Amino acid sequence: MHERANPATHMLEPSEYEPSRYTGDHASRTLCTENTPPGRSQYEALAKAALTWKRGDVTTPPPADLAQHALQLTGYARLLLRHTTAALYRLPPGHEAVALGTLTCREAIRQLNAARRRDALTHTQARARLVQALHTALDRAEQATEASPAAER
Repeated sequence: MHERANPATHMLEPSEYEPSRYTGDHASRTLCTENTPPGRSQYEALAKAALTWKRGDVTTPPPADLAQHALQLTGYARLLLRHTTAALYRLPPGHEAVALGTLTCREAIRQLNAARRRDALTHTQARARLVQALHTALDRAEQATEASPAAER
């Protein structure tokens, strides 16, 4: 039986987590030239909205819609994980942003690989919090890269 590699031990390997250069749907693929993941504002708004939903509230979407939102946030979290890891790789190993970002990435990998054992609302809100944490780690890594542009690993 083929054993699965532990993703946490390889998380800073650029070949595995280099962000995809292509974004968009299958019909029209466009080259992504910026470091920021595409659709950030859309997913930030979805994460913010998801964290305001309450069980039994009339504004909370039905379970099927919540499951769809969780899938969208999961896919985006995986994209953010790749972008964050690539940004961390560009920093010197001892940098504070690397330490904090690595912890965030390891927790993201753990959560993304864990089996879903929650109801749709709780699962969607957990994914929303994960997206927010990855945005914070990515922003911190990009700010550190801009502060020291000559930092190469």
